[in-house]
Amino acid sequence: MNRQANRTIVVVGATSEVGAEVSARLTGAGHSVRGVARSLGVALDDQAALDAAFSGADSAYVMIPFDVTAPDLQGFEEEVGARLAASIAKAGLRRVVLLSGLNAHLKMGTSLGAALMEERLAALGLEELVYLRASFFMENFVKGMGFVEQAASGVFASPFRGDLPMPLIAAKDIGERAAALLGAEHFPARPRMVVACSSV
Repeated sequence: MNRQANRTIVVVGATSEVGAEVSARLTGAGHSVRGVARSLGVALDDQAALDAAFSGADSAYVMIPFDVTAPDLQGFEEEVGARLAASIAKAGLRRVVLLSGLNAHLKMGTSLGAALMEERLAALGLEELVYLRASFFMENFVKGMGFVEQAASGVFASPFRGDLPMPLIAAKDIGERAAALLGAEHFPARPRMVVACSSV
C-alpha cells in the first residue's frame, strides 16, 4: 500500500468483517481512522454523531448495512444512505470508496441500497470515487447460511441456482482492496470507477 501520512479516514461499519479489515490495514499504515458503528458511539441513525465523525476527515469507506430485521428494508437503506451522503457533503470529503454489490446495476434485490448509494455519491461530484461491486461473501456460506450444519445433514440449500456459477469474495480481500485505495497517495485517474471484486 502506498502510504500518505496524516490522512484521516472514516470507516463505516468499522466492527464488521470488512470494516475491521479496512480499519486495521489503514491504522497499520499510519493513518487516523474514525470508526462508525453503534458500539463505537456513532450510530447510523444519529445524524449529529455522523456529522461529527466525518468533520475534518478527507476520505471514507462507506457501506449500507443489509439489515434483514428491518421492518422496511428499502426504507432503512434509503434513510441510512441519505444520512451518510449528507455527512459526506457537509464535511467536503475528497475521496470515498463505496462497498457496493455485483448486481448493483440491476437496482433491485440485495444490492438496491448500494445502487441507490452509488447514485447519491455520484450526485455529490466527489473528486475521487470508487464503487467496489463485490460478489457474494464467502463468510456468508459458513455463518449466515449455516453451511456446516447443512453439510452434516447431507442437504445444502442456497438462494442461488445450482446450474449457474456464483463468484465469491472473502471479506479480507475486499477490505484489503478498499484500504489500498483509501491509503494510496495517487488515486485512479478516472473521477468515478466501478471495480468488480471476486476472489474466485
